[in-house]
Amino acid sequence: MNIMAPKEPNDTRPIRSSPLPLASNGRDPAMKAIKLPQSIFARVILGLLLGIACGLFFGESAGGLEIIGEAYVSLLLMTVLPYVVAALVSGIGRLNPAWAGRIGLRAAALMVFLWLVSIATVLVIPLAYPPWASGSYFSATLLESAEKFNPVAAYLPINIFESLSTMQVPAVVVFCVALGVALIKVNGKEELLRICDNLIDAFGRIAGVVVKLAPIGIFAIAASSAGTLRIDELDRLQVFFGTFLVASVVLGFLTLPVLVAASTPFRYRDVVQHAAVAMLTAFATGTVLVVLPLIAESCKKLLKEQHLESEETTSAIDVMVPAAYSLPSAGTILGLSFIPFAAWYIGSPLSATQFGGFSVVAGMSAFGGMVVALPYLLDFYRLPAALFQLYLLASVFTVRLATGLAAMHGVVICLLVASAVTGRLSWRKLVRAALLSIALVGVLLWLSGFVFRALVPHENDQSKNLFSARLHHATAVVHLDKLPAPLTETERRRDRLAVILDRKSIRVGVRSDVLPFVFTNLQGELVGFDM
Repeated sequence: MNIMAPKEPNDTRPIRSSPLPLASNGRDPAMKAIKLPQSIFARVILGLLLGIACGLFFGESAGGLEIIGEAYVSLLLMTVLPYVVAALVSGIGRLNPAWAGRIGLRAAALMVFLWLVSIATVLVIPLAYPPWASGSYFSATLLESAEKFNPVAAYLPINIFESLSTMQVPAVVVFCVALGVALIKVNGKEELLRICDNLIDAFGRIAGVVVKLAPIGIFAIAASSAGTLRIDELDRLQVFFGTFLVASVVLGFLTLPVLVAASTPFRYRDVVQHAAVAMLTAFATGTVLVVLPLIAESCKKLLKEQHLESEETTSAIDVMVPAAYSLPSAGTILGLSFIPFAAWYIGSPLSATQFGGFSVVAGMSAFGGMVVALPYLLDFYRLPAALFQLYLLASVFTVRLATGLAAMHGVVICLLVASAVTGRLSWRKLVRAALLSIALVGVLLWLSGFVFRALVPHENDQSKNLFSARLHHATAVVHLDKLPAPLTETERRRDRLAVILDRKSIRVGVRSDVLPFVFTNLQGELVGFDM
């Protein structure tokens, strides 16, 4: 063992010490390398958690990372619409007429089935609402009249190039479907289809490279969002956010994957594992559009693992991914739960007899998106239009939950349609699993209602809020006299305006108990609209 001796005071020789022994790989044994997770899913989770921690620690300073998140989203969007065009044209164009009709009927039936499951979930959400007599007093500026939804303009492209440049995905999908259907009976289409297939492969490779940047991009998005978040804005929305969170988690991780596992050869674990990256990416970015290539690749991998990969199933995936995005998803329909919440919030909850009509009207309006559907439904059910402002506050959180749920919806509808066209789908098991899942969601939401009763304080404070109102600006000095001095005879003979100008005061008689025009607040001040 080589030990360094102490140096004498007059010794000017440099001290030489033997180096510490190194490990066989040449590294210091005291230094241990930090191993990062190998799977992209684990790295995305790590990036999300680190981003939230960074945002909470640094606060608004973390908002500067937003530019990195925007760059990542732009990279994801780069190939989305070109992929949609190539996938739809290739997927539909290579079909034979008989098979095209077969996939269309099955896809439509399964899509409607998932919508019904989602609407049924919305209808059981009020089970979680505490039995309060009325909601809190709410006042806000009136919402401007919402633009009426025009399905012709949204789904029929006048200029396909304009639709591509403005990212009008429904219109692009309609054009591509029409082109693909026209190609079914065209001779010599093989060369065009081969080019589309090569483009799809190239877009998939680009998406694969961009996905490797997902941990960095999601870290930046999570940090900037958490750093600029105002938690106090959720005080009035705890019940809505809580029920939306429970319903979206149960739908995304229980109901939808269970429907696939119960009625098809795919296993629950495989469905959740392959859809997780797309769900997290959609949750972090706030849009499903960027994960369409990921959804398609995940579904094709699952088909290959179950030995169901064929020209028919691959075409079904290529057709259903963009089609599912263009139509309402489970996440979109879940956003309609704000209408029952708004009715409960003002003390006039929807009755059970209204649920049937609500299902039809809400389902149809969902095609226009939440910005169009919610103002229309608020007006339809005679609810205050200003309540839409509450939804805008909650949408900071609920939109991300809805987009993550929409990503799972895309995976599920693709796998169900692919199984249906190969005869591997059991409708009996599918319906049974749906009924059991809806019942379980209802029980969980009913139990969560007890949590809301215990944790969310409530007090019917409408009168307290009203009588706390004060005038924003005092326009004049006011003296309250119960018996004011009458005018003198001289003042009565003069012009009243001249008397007012001379006295520099005007006497006004009011009644102090006419709500909301004139009343006395808690501070003893005379306030109201007339004041």
